[in-house]
Amino acid sequence: MKNIIKFVCFLVLVFLPLTTYHLPLTASNGDGGLPGYFLNQGAGARALGMGRAFVAVTDDASGIYWNPAGLIQLQRKELQMMHIILFEDTRYEFVGYAHPTMGMWSFGLGGVQLHSADFERRDEYNNPIGTFADENNAVFLTNTFELYKKKFALGLTAKAVNKRFEGINSTGYGLDCSLFLRPFSFVAFGVNAQNLLAAKIEREETLTDEIPLNIKAGISVRLPKNMLILSADIDRSGKKEGKYLREDKYHFGIELNPLKTLSLRAGYDQENPTAGIGLNTESLDLDYALLKHSELGLSHRISFAFKFGKSKEEIEEELMFREQRQAGINSLLEKGSQCLENKDWSGVVENFRKVLTLDKENKEAKEKLTIAENNLKVIEQHLKNGKEFFAVREWDKAIAEFEQVLTLDPQNKKSLEDKKKAEEEKIKRAKGLNIAVAEFEARNVSQMDAVTTSDFVRTELVKTGKFNVVDRSNMQRILAEQRFQMTGCTTQECAIQMGKLLDVQKVVVGTLSKLMDAYYVIVNVVDVETGKIEFSEQVKALTSDDIVSACGTISQNIVQKYK
Repeated sequence: MKNIIKFVCFLVLVFLPLTTYHLPLTASNGDGGLPGYFLNQGAGARALGMGRAFVAVTDDASGIYWNPAGLIQLQRKELQMMHIILFEDTRYEFVGYAHPTMGMWSFGLGGVQLHSADFERRDEYNNPIGTFADENNAVFLTNTFELYKKKFALGLTAKAVNKRFEGINSTGYGLDCSLFLRPFSFVAFGVNAQNLLAAKIEREETLTDEIPLNIKAGISVRLPKNMLILSADIDRSGKKEGKYLREDKYHFGIELNPLKTLSLRAGYDQENPTAGIGLNTESLDLDYALLKHSELGLSHRISFAFKFGKSKEEIEEELMFREQRQAGINSLLEKGSQCLENKDWSGVVENFRKVLTLDKENKEAKEKLTIAENNLKVIEQHLKNGKEFFAVREWDKAIAEFEQVLTLDPQNKKSLEDKKKAEEEKIKRAKGLNIAVAEFEARNVSQMDAVTTSDFVRTELVKTGKFNVVDRSNMQRILAEQRFQMTGCTTQECAIQMGKLLDVQKVVVGTLSKLMDAYYVIVNVVDVETGKIEFSEQVKALTSDDIVSACGTISQNIVQKYK
């Protein structure tokens, strides 16, 4: 493709110098009288203000006429209208709509009209009998095909040409072909072969006008940011009987853009100087041009260009943003689906909620987010149930709840930890709690009676078979080794310290007291790990014989507590 561009560029560079050769003197230097001469009037006050040197510029809707291939430069949709007041009650109109697309092609639709009125009609006796008009119309349908990265394009124009004149109403059809080449950002070339397939106008039954081939070729040079545009064109007619129908026409133009909203123009259209000015806004361009004819005087041209819709750059940015956004959505959907497979519900919720911030109506995200949120609610309820069963030491039920959590969320750390604790507690319960009974404190009784009462409680606990009770002699030996005083240990702090030295889970501390004629046995069961009193009871004994029964009652109540 690069070689093709270089070759076309070479042809254009060679073609332009060749066109400067002097043509035969038999050729006329004007278009008047040639079939379809009105098609050479041009389009757009901007182009006319630049001396009609516009074939390689063509960056607005007038490119429908000058060089449809150049429409690849348009950024936004554009509608342009032009009005020219010519000489001798003649006016020329142009309207064109250009529609760039984001694909490889763009299209345009336009039309021109040359209207001359108030021609005097006379009868056979040369008496005036009214007036008539001469009207020429043409409609263009253009298609532009981008061949290489906005640098090389082909344009095709189908057109219908109509002539109305004193009883004549005839239409012919033709085809134009154009090329646009921009090898560098600052230079461009253009070629437009108009009437490559000639339209034919029937004037009489035996007389047909064939619109001749006309080739426009040009070059344009731009400074950065279009501060200055220089352009030059050559306009060559076709041949008839080996002779050119007219001499070549040369066009030169310049456009200066000192401000974003102001354009100043000047040009040379064959032997006629031109000038122009443009006022530009984001959505509207107003252009005025003036041509000074060497014989007929001044001719004024004015055109309006309405630009609307988003530019190609804006659309490309939006498309890029949408692509990036969609890529982000797809990535989040993929991560969320992976979390769903792994039963990572928090990850599912996190990813699909992000999807819904980008795409509120994403059906997949909604469905999977609902599944995850429902599972999280179920998990939360099972965890709550498990903690409640754990608190009341219903280990099997607690373990079952935590297993339900792990079925839904195998990686749930909290459930794994709580299940492990429940299982450990269950194993401890199966083996029996390790429990120690400290020597009771004596109040208004002898210390020996208090120690004996603690022995009664120890013995009754052993009888239940539910606990691993530390023997009194072993307790004395272990505590003696640690220089810990066994007698008088009745506080929680003392019980915790004693339990750690004896490696037990529970420690029973208590007192034996006498008030009036009754005995009172008070016991507290302290949890060594938490330091809390988990069980407390006071039993009244009327006689010393009743103390043994009281100790048995206390032991049974302790069993019920830790059943």
